[in-house]
Amino acid sequence: MTNERSYLLPSSQIFLILVAFLCCCKIKANEILLNYSSSKYLYDSWRAPTEDDFDAVEKTLGVKLPPIYRDFLACQNGGSFSVTVNYFHGNFPFNDESSDTDVSVKEFYSIGCPTGLEWRDVVSVAALHRHRIPEHTIPIAGTGEDLILLNVISDEIFYWERDLELVVSKETNCRRIACSLREFFAGLVPESLVDR
Repeated sequence: MTNERSYLLPSSQIFLILVAFLCCCKIKANEILLNYSSSKYLYDSWRAPTEDDFDAVEKTLGVKLPPIYRDFLACQNGGSFSVTVNYFHGNFPFNDESSDTDVSVKEFYSIGCPTGLEWRDVVSVAALHRHRIPEHTIPIAGTGEDLILLNVISDEIFYWERDLELVVSKETNCRRIACSLREFFAGLVPESLVDR
C-alpha cells in the first residue's frame, strides 16, 4: 500500500457538492426574481441560453444585455404566465380614457424559440419593432398587444402602447414604468393575490 493521495471524491461528497451547486443556482435565480410570487407562474420556457446564444443575440441586436437580464434568461428563459399577472405602478393610467392602475403582463420573451414561435423570441420581436421603438431598447415582455421594453443602457423599463404608435412619436410612446428591471420584477403581482 502506497502513501499516494486519491483525488477522487466519494460519491456522497460529489452529491453534496452537486446539491450545493444547485442551491446556489436557485439562490441566484431567487436573487434575480427576488422571490417574487409571480415567477412561479411562468411556464413554457425554453432551454437556458448558452454564452454563444447570448453573444449571437447581442451581435444581432447591436446591444450589450445588462447582467441582471442575462441572469434572468439563464435561470428562466422567458415563458408565459399561467395566471393573470399585473404590474402595478403609479405611472398608470397613461391617458384620461383609462382608469387602470396596472398592466397585465402575458409573457416574457425568450432567446432561441423554436420555428413557428418567433412571436415569443426577443430577437424576432425586436426585428419586427426595429423602427417603432426607441434606440437602446429591446422588448422583454408582452401584454398581448403592447410591449414592455428594457433600456439596455439605463436598465429602465418602459411601456410601449401599440394603439399610440401612429399618433405620437416612438419616444413619446415609451412611458417609463420602472427605474430598473429589479423594480419591475418587484411590481409583478398575480391577480389572485390582489385584494379587489
